[in-house]
Amino acid sequence: MNQGRAHVGTATILTIFMLLCLSVFGMLSVVSAQADLKLSRKTGEMVQGYYAADAQGEQALARADALLQQAWEQTAGLAGQERETAFLRSAGELLRFGEEFELSDGGEGLVISWSEPAGEGQTLEISVQVTPQGEWDIQRWQVVRTEAEEDESYGIDLWDGAA
Repeated sequence: MNQGRAHVGTATILTIFMLLCLSVFGMLSVVSAQADLKLSRKTGEMVQGYYAADAQGEQALARADALLQQAWEQTAGLAGQERETAFLRSAGELLRFGEEFELSDGGEGLVISWSEPAGEGQTLEISVQVTPQGEWDIQRWQVVRTEAEEDESYGIDLWDGAA
């Protein structure tokens, strides 16, 4: 008796299953695209912050270099150890006049340090070693996190294993 009747139930169930699978994969694609967009925006902001801080750091380095050059020229009439000592003293006085630089003893010379804000939650820390001969060398040019990183991307409270 069932010879002329087609089995429509199997085809319907298979079609519904395929629609559910396509819907789930579509939703996963949308969620993934939103997460990628959020990450791209955050990365773009961080890159812009870094390059702005890098430009400010380069400008501050140019100001420090000009002050060091001025200190070197002020000690032009001296020679040897006397010039080196006078240069470091003069450089320290000139650099202390600007509030952006921190000075410390670097053993053989001065260490000039400062930081530039590099966007949300990070700073660019810069240190330059100055020798008694009037030369300088960058010791540190590094981005440092200033705030603890919080991951609020999903907002899911996960079980930490505690009872």
